[in-house]
Amino acid sequence: HRFTANIVLLYDGDEAGIKAALRGTDMLLKEGMNVKVLLLPDGDDPDSFAKKHNAEEFRKYIFEHQTDFIEFKTKVLLEGVEDPVKRSEAISSIIKSVSVIGDPIIRATYIQACASRLGIQEQILIAKMNDNIREYRSEQRKEEERKRRNSSAMPQNFNSTGQQPTGAKQVRGGNDSIGDDGNMPPPDAFLPPEAFSKLQPSETQTAETERRSDAATSTT
Repeated sequence: HRFTANIVLLYDGDEAGIKAALRGTDMLLKEGMNVKVLLLPDGDDPDSFAKKHNAEEFRKYIFEHQTDFIEFKTKVLLEGVEDPVKRSEAISSIIKSVSVIGDPIIRATYIQACASRLGIQEQILIAKMNDNIREYRSEQRKEEERKRRNSSAMPQNFNSTGQQPTGAKQVRGGNDSIGDDGNMPPPDAFLPPEAFSKLQPSETQTAETERRSDAATSTT
């Protein structure tokens, strides 16, 4: 969208290229892009074709052979297909592509084009498209609900990716002065200096120890 909303997809003309083109159209339509498709001649990929032609010839070929996605999918999926079930599946695929377009006016324009090209009543295609849109919205709501549940179930010390947020205190092992919850203990948890005096030997105990030491020395 930064430079243009118009995209021409260039693919090899073989089966793999056709499948890739079918996958790529829906992703771009969903992003609001105006998508056209061009299948290169058999045996050529974009790189080999560009090497065989200069820039002007390449641009001219693209201009003359690009098709909108409806015409592309109609040709690929319906050309020569007579079986009613297969035709129905192909038409459903085309309408599914139209359904992902966000702009309702563009959707309506494509539906009119589909009805004209496919020979099907517009109201039938609209009903199918609306079913697809309701299904998409239902899936989106379910996905948002799953994300919301996962977010609420995540511990507060961790973000939605399962990582501790920037600035969070890390839990350390060993004898570090860190609480079980990973936080520093409050200031009043530490003993004041005078408390250690209780742990020092008294003067009487010190004198008695020195006396016994002197006595032992004189005996030896």
